[in-house]
Amino acid sequence: MEHSTQTNRITKLFRLDGKVAIVTGASKGIGESIARGLAEHGAKVVISSRKQEAVDAVAASFKNDGLEA
Repeated sequence: MEHSTQTNRITKLFRLDGKVAIVTGASKGIGESIARGLAEHGAKVVISSRKQEAVDAVAASFKNDGLEA
């Protein structure tokens, strides 16, 4: 199977359109990466962390990239 065909097939299996994901600790590191991955697959992501400024910065970054947060 050609690589791009396999990648498209896998991407379709993991679409999260219409889903909401809540990610705690999403203002940096692994949490932010997980939140971004979920958003890139179509989920609307709720970003949670202890510091509001950090949450706002990550949410703005996602929105600038066309992702929902």
